[in-house]
Amino acid sequence: MSISRFVLKYIITTIICIYFFAYCNSPIALNEEVRGIMEDKNNSKVFLFWDTECPLCLNYSKDVMELEEKYKQDSVKFYWVFQNPVDTGDVYFSNIGIKPYILIDSSQNLTKKLRATVTPQVFLLNGTNNLVYSGKIDNWIVALGQKRQQVDSFYLKDALFAIHNETLPSISKTTAIGCYIEQ
Repeated sequence: MSISRFVLKYIITTIICIYFFAYCNSPIALNEEVRGIMEDKNNSKVFLFWDTECPLCLNYSKDVMELEEKYKQDSVKFYWVFQNPVDTGDVYFSNIGIKPYILIDSSQNLTKKLRATVTPQVFLLNGTNNLVYSGKIDNWIVALGQKRQQVDSFYLKDALFAIHNETLPSISKTTAIGCYIEQ
């Protein structure tokens, strides 16, 4: 029974991955590609450290995708960073209709460079690759298992607005709370 469950889970995961990759940009290997991203001086960059098995990421997906849609005309590129290629196979991307740009950081080069520790965690770099904001998406999560009734601080949204207006955000760093990235 357990072997057939494992096989069934493997088959379903494979089907989801095939379906997902048919509708989304192909994930890229890091190293050379990240160098190319960092050499792009025309665009600000949002690196979203993400895990489809993290419930917080699932809850934030739609909000972040709306920000991505809103700021794509403002020379802001969003990069969804996953640790494992299989983890990117969740169908929720295609259900919302966004084709995210996915980076696979299985060697954790980018994770270490930006010092990402949890998912979800965001890093906003301006066109010259200066870190403008890092941390939480907003203040919905107070601690693991503890959420606010109402969000009243939108850290990533405010930082993107500041970049749009060619200023610095009033808050440049918060401590991200979420699912730990295995190092």
